[in-house]
Amino acid sequence: MAMPLPGRPFATDAPLLLWGPSGAGKSTVGRLAAASLRVPFDDLDDLVERRAGAPVAAIFDRDGEAAFRLRERDELARILAEPRRRIVALGGGTLVDPDLRACALARAVVIGLRTPLETLATRLRGDTTRPLLGNFTTEAGRARLEALLSARSEAYATAHLHIDASRGPEAVASDVARVAGDRYAYVPSRGGGYPVRLTRDAGAGAADAAFALDATKRILVTDDRVAPIWADAVAATMAMWSLPVAGRLVFAQGEQHKRLATLETLADELSLLGADRRAALVCVGGGVVSDLGGLLAALFYRGIPWISVPTTLLSMVDAAVGGKTAVDLARVKNAIGAFHPPRAVVVDTAHARTETARQMRAGLAEAVKTALVGDPDLLDLMEREAEGARDGEPAVLDEIVARSLAVKIGVVTRDEHETGERAHLNLGHTLGHALEAAAGFETLLHGEGVAIGMCAALAVGEARGVTERGLSDRVRSLLDRLGLPTRAPRDLCGRAVGLVGADKKRLGREVVVVAVARPGVPTTMRLPLEEAASSLAEAAIGEETPPVF
Repeated sequence: MAMPLPGRPFATDAPLLLWGPSGAGKSTVGRLAAASLRVPFDDLDDLVERRAGAPVAAIFDRDGEAAFRLRERDELARILAEPRRRIVALGGGTLVDPDLRACALARAVVIGLRTPLETLATRLRGDTTRPLLGNFTTEAGRARLEALLSARSEAYATAHLHIDASRGPEAVASDVARVAGDRYAYVPSRGGGYPVRLTRDAGAGAADAAFALDATKRILVTDDRVAPIWADAVAATMAMWSLPVAGRLVFAQGEQHKRLATLETLADELSLLGADRRAALVCVGGGVVSDLGGLLAALFYRGIPWISVPTTLLSMVDAAVGGKTAVDLARVKNAIGAFHPPRAVVVDTAHARTETARQMRAGLAEAVKTALVGDPDLLDLMEREAEGARDGEPAVLDEIVARSLAVKIGVVTRDEHETGERAHLNLGHTLGHALEAAAGFETLLHGEGVAIGMCAALAVGEARGVTERGLSDRVRSLLDRLGLPTRAPRDLCGRAVGLVGADKKRLGREVVVVAVARPGVPTTMRLPLEEAASSLAEAAIGEETPPVF
């Protein structure tokens, strides 16, 4: 069967694949977990044996390892091609092949069973059935195991999550059942990739992510508003899972504090906490926290791992995924930054419901942008459910977040460092960022600026024959129903004109303005700087009642 198959991010019927070295207990744990969840269980080796009509050891002896791997690959391909919730125990070498591993990460939930060498050696003592280990009653068997673990260490480290399999099978199976109710996706990255998890228990999700990192210290990063509402609870849950945070970095909330001065203060505090290159940051908060905390992780000792736990709708649908980290200058948003992907993203949409109504509405602007760029069905959904989205109905928010993330993951996978397609996610940002800066990063929220900027970009696109007629009015109507501004006061637009030149998509005296030909078909307009600034600002000025900032 051809590989790879198309991905299925956040699928509720994805199979759960248990993976790890021989002796991790995959088959025993899988049967127990499947019984608990009342889903089917399969052992991949058993499937291969039934189709081949011979035991695994005999296939190795008769045909060699390469032939066995082809049979194994075909059986797993059949499983991945059939959307059905079940638990499958994989062989110890099944996902060593990077293409097959990538397909499994895109189509299933890969659960790594992490087991120390000594535990494996104890469990395998006297076992003579493993073709690659031989007779494990000798020191040579242990040496072969150690060499195999070393050779496969990078592959074994790649999973949606890891579970401690050194305990009894009942406890491990209970953990598998616990995580099975969440939804997962995986973002490939040059740095190794990372999982995105939709959950109803962000603390447990953060603990699972921290366990996978095996960090020397875990440092919480948050702002002074989020700390008592969500960050303290996340830290408490991590401590309950025997993964306590070693310290906290808390800064004042707000975009106006996303500056180099704050970054330097946090870096000094991180150093005083004794962080080393294997320390990990757990960033709990909105887009400012992920931008600032992620940049701190990117720069401290030239790069340490971090986990993102977004608590605002805006950060859930956009900022938390993709690895863009940055701070602002006085006149330029996100001017100093780096690409530094998180090692895991843990999303609980319940967090967004503690935002102010205005902040939640601002987050919906990024979802509308995402729909226009990559998911016309999401745009239809938001039009049907505009009031539910505006009011934060849980089921509506869950679907908006999942679909928005799926688009973002697809774009980032294809263009991680924004050399092409990823720039389309800046729809509305050329004018939006200029409006934010003109307002001093205080009186206009990012999503509000993006909403106004989107309407302006679509109007300019229609005037130039780039955008289909009526789309700007359609989007303006939706944003009105979501409670978002679509126009800006004349004086604010006037101040923003001089700041459009600070846009990161400026090329000399030209600006690349993102537009949309029709929903799901993004495009760009390359305009002279002065023309882009004046036309966007003019399109944003309205005669109607000014929006409430």
